[in-house]
Amino acid sequence: MHLPATPMFIIILLLQNVPLGFFVTQIKAKDGDEGVNGEVMYELVPNPTNAIQDWEKFRIDEITGQIFTNAEMDRETQETYYVSIFSYFANLQK
Repeated sequence: MHLPATPMFIIILLLQNVPLGFFVTQIKAKDGDEGVNGEVMYELVPNPTNAIQDWEKFRIDEITGQIFTNAEMDRETQETYYVSIFSYFANLQK
């Protein structure tokens, strides 16, 4: 059994005036197993090294890894966001 690469840290740069629900990006963790044992799920998590918790400003589809904005965002207020993503086996409890 192989473990997904966890955690993942990404930096998100947004355009001006991004609306709620805007598609940002998609991440993908790959496991060497096949079938159910190879399915990976995703979760946004607090970043212990960053006092500002940018993860709350986004949502992730736990199955596809697609990341969307969870609020309207203005680049003039904040240009860069730091997000931590945890990936785990779909058939195991977190």
